[in-house]
Amino acid sequence: MDSALAQIHIFDRVNVTIAPEDLAATLKTGATGTKLLETADKLLSTIQGKWHPRAVFRWLQVKDVSGGTVSLKPFDEGESRHLSLGFSNKFMDGAKYGLIAVFTAGDELEHIALRASKEKRIMDAYLFDIIGLVVLEKTRQKINEVIEEKARQLNWGVGPFLSPGSVHGWELDDQDNLCSLLPLEKIGVTGGESGILRPFKSISCLVGIGPEYTSKTVGDTCDVCSKRTQCEMRIKD
Repeated sequence: MDSALAQIHIFDRVNVTIAPEDLAATLKTGATGTKLLETADKLLSTIQGKWHPRAVFRWLQVKDVSGGTVSLKPFDEGESRHLSLGFSNKFMDGAKYGLIAVFTAGDELEHIALRASKEKRIMDAYLFDIIGLVVLEKTRQKINEVIEEKARQLNWGVGPFLSPGSVHGWELDDQDNLCSLLPLEKIGVTGGESGILRPFKSISCLVGIGPEYTSKTVGDTCDVCSKRTQCEMRIKD
């Protein structure tokens, strides 16, 4: 067995650089948003690199997928844990391994946005928040790369990105169950009321890999999101 499968991995500082086109893609302003983009670019130049995204993840064996639950067992023969995915359980069918992760954009941009809001710089606060979302998404891409590389090594496929509270059937209150399998304190993340993670721009996830999947890349969260029909980001596409 690959010894790395039994380890808990920590990315203490994920290397994330944001380009102006990243902001343009997220803001989706079109031709009428030139001034907004110019403002965003100026703000970005003043804080580039002042964020501290981190991640913690581990691999587990997928022992059973039935009855709305996924049973995961550590490679070091520790005790199995059952996650209640409900309807979204089907997206783990065929998975042999599952990667669980928590990643965060950090709280630096939250503090910067809050300060701008207190100073009545509402547009700046909004744009700092957008920049934080881009940092979070780029951190997610780093986790995706880990998953896709392991699947490539095994000549397996990859399932979709699943996150508590974001997919049908997997309620947010099960997030504590998932997060208990990871040392969140190592990346400065804590659980809060109703399963909410802090810093706010933090996400937990489960992604399966196995020989029955056909995709070589992590499936888009939008494909299985419980709010995909109401999502303003998709409506603008």
